[in-house]
Amino acid sequence: MSIRNATYEDLLPASKVLAAAFRNEGLFGGLFHPHRNDFPEDMHLFFLQKLRLDFARTSSPDTLILLAHPPNDPAAIAGVAIWNRKRATPVPDSEEVIAKVKEMEVINAKEAIEKPNRAADPTHHNILADSEKFIKHHWSGSRAESWYLDVLGVDPKQGGHGYGKSLTKYGFELARKEGVGASVISALDRESFYTALGFDVTVGTVRDFGGEENPFTSKPELGGTLHFWDGGREPVGLREYGQ
Repeated sequence: MSIRNATYEDLLPASKVLAAAFRNEGLFGGLFHPHRNDFPEDMHLFFLQKLRLDFARTSSPDTLILLAHPPNDPAAIAGVAIWNRKRATPVPDSEEVIAKVKEMEVINAKEAIEKPNRAADPTHHNILADSEKFIKHHWSGSRAESWYLDVLGVDPKQGGHGYGKSLTKYGFELARKEGVGASVISALDRESFYTALGFDVTVGTVRDFGGEENPFTSKPELGGTLHFWDGGREPVGLREYGQ
């Protein structure tokens, strides 16, 4: 198999791969898209809009949208991964990135009016942003520098061929070259997949802090286990929750 960077033309088929991959998953599937059985053709719209915004940032080296495909068919998309570089001191967006993000936001807004996502319940779509304050302390000290696997999805029809494994290992290679770690938040029942690939430190879940204020507290079915790989180094300077 081969790995390549996504082009803008890839975003639509890539969004359909992610919709198929997450159809039966708790967060992107059940919570975000409770009406997916009634409107199965709409679920990809959520991923398409996300991919557009991430694609706007790929002119920066800190955001990658990677596609896995059979070696003899580069047009086929079997798997999709989004890797983001976390930094102790975030790099401000360039004028080019800002302009591209605004362009994609306009496209997304127009599409939302002309072709609304009937499978979705948008009232839950802020849950990840709302939970960030309860987990951000994990990316501190030496772990503040990390390649973060934001999204990984493989077409269910292409499962079992190692596409997800290859997309994950790609990020590990980036981290090794830069001398930093890697991190991921796993979906329910995917913990062993990531630990087998090298995320050898599990630090907890997104539900561990915040009590009822944390929107994940009452939703264990959404998964949310936090995994790290420290590159063989002992982590230093880690903060505790609330620090």
